[in-house]
Amino acid sequence: MILHETITDLQHEQDFADKLSFIWGVELVKLPKLYRVDFATIMQSGKVSGFIEYKARTFNSDKYRTALLSLDKWLYLNVLSVNTKLPVFLFVGYTDVDTFIQINESIKIELSIRDGKPVVLINIEQFERI
Repeated sequence: MILHETITDLQHEQDFADKLSFIWGVELVKLPKLYRVDFATIMQSGKVSGFIEYKARTFNSDKYRTALLSLDKWLYLNVLSVNTKLPVFLFVGYTDVDTFIQINESIKIELSIRDGKPVVLINIEQFERI
């Protein structure tokens, strides 16, 4: 869990939110750190319609065959999806393309250890492009 976001991180998130808001026609509201997910999607009626976790990467999408996420974050996104019964998406922004996947039980994952911590690896072929 990143405790401090840089100004650059926040700018990447805002650029992403502006782009996705335009494409999907929903408002993205940045959530406080307490919620452990980056955005809520809001319909014109004001109702929450889903949640988004956004990861910005500094390399092209073809550099690795998998997207990496901490096991803790993966578990939280799954619990959020099940308990709210709302769609939860993981977006990964690469330097060449933005991709996404909806969190659900059909996603095939691998578990690994990086820097002494468990992580989830998701094959990038499971992601869609926007």
